[in-house]
Amino acid sequence: MALLSLSLCLVSVILSLVTSPVTGLNKPSGVKLENNEYTGIVVAIHEDEPENLELIGVIKEMFINGSAYLYNATKKRAFFKEVTILIPKTWSDSPSYTAPGNATFEGADIIVAAYNPRFSPDGANGAIPYTKQFAGCGEQSLYIHMTSSFLSYADNLYSVVGDYGRVLVHEWGHYRWGLFNEYPDHKTDQNRAKDFYYSETNQIWEPVSCTSDWRFTPLKFTGRSP
Repeated sequence: MALLSLSLCLVSVILSLVTSPVTGLNKPSGVKLENNEYTGIVVAIHEDEPENLELIGVIKEMFINGSAYLYNATKKRAFFKEVTILIPKTWSDSPSYTAPGNATFEGADIIVAAYNPRFSPDGANGAIPYTKQFAGCGEQSLYIHMTSSFLSYADNLYSVVGDYGRVLVHEWGHYRWGLFNEYPDHKTDQNRAKDFYYSETNQIWEPVSCTSDWRFTPLKFTGRSP
């Protein structure tokens, strides 16, 4: 196994061979933001995923496009510089692969694995990325989950989710900064639990919104005239 580092636009990609299950709530993360550069990002492909080298190309392109979106969205404060892709041992070896060092599947920031019915009630074909969040606003989440089917059908899903780079940056906001959706998710959050969050600062439940400076009264639409 050998180390492969490719300079692709703003992103350097390292391919490594490893596999392990995801466990634990307080997983470590090697992500660093220094000199406006995000490094130490790990993307891990699950061992049950069939070998598909095209996935690697899609992941690279997603980070290249996402890096530009992130750079603009943060007003030139951050971009993706280095990404490590962990290849499962169930795939064929390659001279371009190397030992992963300290990178592990359980510590990955993004995992590519089978769809989760809890977050994809419409089945595998309707499985879009989600971020496993367990803490409050501003707290880093566990990981971003993507499926190989989602990554493989980027062209077909473009009209539904848009550019995959934008999707990545959207999920990165959940993962790295603990942001919640600015819209209700009636598929994966049917009890609307994520429409509100508990504010440790104000000690009350507050609605998820783009800014806390807005003042409003939540209303329920019934379809009836006043």
